Amino acid sequence: KNYRRGVNAELEVLPQQFHYLTVCGPTGSGKSALLQALATAGGQVLDLEQLARHKGSVLGVLPGESQPSQKMFESQILAALKSFDPALPVYVESESSKVGTLRVPPALIDSIRQAACIRIDAPVAARVNFLLRDYAYFLADPAWLLDRLQRLTELHGKHTIQRWSELVNQQQWPELVAALLHEHYDPAYFKSMQRNFARLESAQTLQLSHIDTACLANQAQQLLGQTAPHTDGGADASQC
Repeated sequence: KNYRRGVNAELEVLPQQFHYLTVCGPTGSGKSALLQALATAGGQVLDLEQLARHKGSVLGVLPGESQPSQKMFESQILAALKSFDPALPVYVESESSKVGTLRVPPALIDSIRQAACIRIDAPVAARVNFLLRDYAYFLADPAWLLDRLQRLTELHGKHTIQRWSELVNQQQWPELVAALLHEHYDPAYFKSMQRNFARLESAQTLQLSHIDTACLANQAQQLLGQTAPHTDGGADASQC
């Protein structure tokens, strides 16, 4: 009990001691992949989805894996924060207050939402191609995918779910992903971002024509090489 009280107390204070750069972008823009590239290049990265073992959406469950307990999640966050140098920025993704079933500590989510943003802008076609690779394991299990889509019935109605389900049954994967982005993910994302991230409009923008390992590695190197990481990037855009 003393240990847990100590973790909770530190998580109320420690998150505020760091300068965060929040990676923003709609579903399929490669936010998590950019974080991985930043970590590989030596950046300080707090990857909440990796710690939570979840990709943060109705389709975010990782096959064959269960999420850690809330207490374990918080302990892992605290350990990661303690490993960081407060003099250097911490890169993090623009998460919701919950990742799967796990709650992000309030002091941390507040700090993330108040931080300067790095916005990824990529065309829908590039996002669809990325998601088809990133979620390939779901396409191999249509029954599971159909079950997950049914959970969106209350939000979108039976007609829409039936239309999406027909795309699954016909294995029209690019059409399904594009429909989910247009009708489900993008509207929810942009509404949430406008509500929760006040500095989004002044974000530095990464213009990506495609999303792959080489492109993201290049973007990571450019971000880490910037001389003024504590300021908003403004309208200047990096392209790939």
